[in-house]
Amino acid sequence: MGLKRPASCFSALLWLVAALLVILGITGIVLVNQPNEYYCNPQEYAVVFDGGSSHTSMAVYQWLADTITEYGTGVASQLAFESSCGEAGISSYADDPEGLVPGFEKCLETASLVIPEYSHAKTPIFLGATAGMRLLNVTDPDKSDAVMAVVRETLASSPFHLPYEKEQATILRGEKEGSSSWISANYLEANLGVEPATGDVIHDLSPSEPIPVKPTFGALDLGGASTQVTFIPDTPGDVPDEYLANLRLYGHEFDQYTYSFLCYGANEARRRFEANLVKDSGFANVTLNPCSPVGYSYELTGDYLWKAPCSKGPIAMEGWGSETTSAPGVSEDDMEVMTYTLKGTGDAKQCYNLSKTLFDFDAKCDKPPCSFNGVYTPLPHGSFKALSTYAYTAVGIGMPSKPTIEEFNTAGDDFCVKTYDELKNLPDKMKYKVTYCFQIMYIKALLFDAFKFDASNWEIDFTLQVNDVDLGWLLGFTINATNWVPLEQACVGINSSTSIGLLIIFIIILVVGLLLLLHKLYRECLAVEGGESYQRAPSKPADKA
Repeated sequence: MGLKRPASCFSALLWLVAALLVILGITGIVLVNQPNEYYCNPQEYAVVFDGGSSHTSMAVYQWLADTITEYGTGVASQLAFESSCGEAGISSYADDPEGLVPGFEKCLETASLVIPEYSHAKTPIFLGATAGMRLLNVTDPDKSDAVMAVVRETLASSPFHLPYEKEQATILRGEKEGSSSWISANYLEANLGVEPATGDVIHDLSPSEPIPVKPTFGALDLGGASTQVTFIPDTPGDVPDEYLANLRLYGHEFDQYTYSFLCYGANEARRRFEANLVKDSGFANVTLNPCSPVGYSYELTGDYLWKAPCSKGPIAMEGWGSETTSAPGVSEDDMEVMTYTLKGTGDAKQCYNLSKTLFDFDAKCDKPPCSFNGVYTPLPHGSFKALSTYAYTAVGIGMPSKPTIEEFNTAGDDFCVKTYDELKNLPDKMKYKVTYCFQIMYIKALLFDAFKFDASNWEIDFTLQVNDVDLGWLLGFTINATNWVPLEQACVGINSSTSIGLLIIFIIILVVGLLLLLHKLYRECLAVEGGESYQRAPSKPADKA
C-alpha cells in the first residue's frame, strides 16, 4: 500500500492541473471574445517644472501625437499652469532640501488632476533648475546635489514617467534657457511654420496645414540671477560656434545667437549695486540710494552684501570680473550682524548713470561687436520680446507694452521721482514697487548701452503672455523635447492584434488541458479493464501429488 500512495497523489495532481487548464482556457476565450472598446488617447502630455532662482512654477502641456508624425515636432498647448510651487526658488532650500517637498506635491496634485489617469504612466516629467542652482552648484556642490536628490525623489514618487532622473531633472545651461524662451515666443506668434495650438479641445490642438515661416522675434529674458539674449542675427554665418545654437523645429533649421550673462539678473545686479553704494560711501552707517524712493529707508546686512556667490569667489570673478569689497577688518562672523541703512533719494538720472557702472564696456573684445565684459554680441536685428522681469517691471511702472523710446524713458523717469507715500497708492506689493526704479534703469542700461538698441532698431514688446499663454522657457523646452523624447500613446482596452494573440494562447491552454483529461481518462479506462481481466482469470488447478 505504501508504494501505491505517491502514484495516487500524482494522478490526482494531474487531474487538478488538467481541470484548471480547461477552466482557464474556456474563461480566457470567453473574456477575449467579449465586446471590447479599444481607445488610444490622441493627446500626449508633459509636466515641466521651472526651478528658478526666486520661485518654482509648473506647467502642463499637451499635443496631438499625429503632429509629431506630420511636422517632426509637437504642436503643443498649455493645459495648466501653477505659478507657485513653494515659497522660494529651490536653491533657497540648500540647508533644508526636504522643505521644498510640500510645494512640489501641491503642483504634482494639480498635474494629476488635469491629465487623464490612464495617461499618467506615459507622461514624461521634467525639471530645469536655472541660475540660482547654477550658482549653488559651483559654490557648494554637496548642497546642490542634496537639493537635486530630493527633487528627483519627489518627482519619482509621482505617477509620471521619469526613466532618466538625472537627465529629466537637471540644472539647465543658461543658453538652453535663453534658446527655449526664443522658441516659446516665436511658436506662439506663428513664426516657426505652424499655427500654434492654444485651446484645450482636441480639434483645436492641431493646425490644418503648415504655414510659411515668418521673420522671428528675438528673446530678452531677465531673471533673478542671470539674463539671456537670443535672436537670429542679420548674418548668422558670422557668429562664432560657441555663441551659436542650431535648432530644427517643424522641419525648418534655425541658427540662433544666444548667450547667458550669469550674475546679471535683476536681484544679483541690485545686490552688487547696493554693495557698491555702501563701499563708495566709505561704509557709512547711512548710504544714499538714488534708485529708491524719497521717504523710504531700509537695512542690509554685510552677509547679504558680501557673502553671496555673485559677490565673492569664482562665480563673482566669472560673472562680474571682480569681487565686492567688504569693510576693512570685517570678519566672516561680523558680516552676519553688521547692518547698513540705505536711504532713498529718487534720482532717476543718477540711478541710471550708476547702473551703467555695473558693466565693463572697456573690456578687451576679441571678436567685435561686444556688449560688455568682452562678450561677443551682434547688433540687434528684427523685433524682440522682452520677458520675465523686463515685462513685470514694465507693468509695475505703468509703461505701455510696446513703448516708443520716448515713452520708455518717460515712464522710467516719472516712476523714479515718486515718493514712498505716492507708491502706497499704486497697485502691487510694496516690496516690488520699491525695486522698480532700479530695475527700469538697469534695464535701460542693458538695452541702450550693453545691447546697443537705438531708434534704428527699437522694436520691443514687453510682454508676459501671448494668446493667454505664459511666456518663458517652459513651453519652448517642451516643444523642443518632442523632437527627441521617446513617447508612447496611452491606450485603454485591448487592440485587435493583442486579442488574436491572447485567443490563440487560451485555445492552446484549453487544448492542452483537454488532452491531459483525455490521457487521464484513457489511463483510467485501461486500469479498470486490466483490473476486471485479473479478477476473471481462472485459477490453475493444484498439482496432484
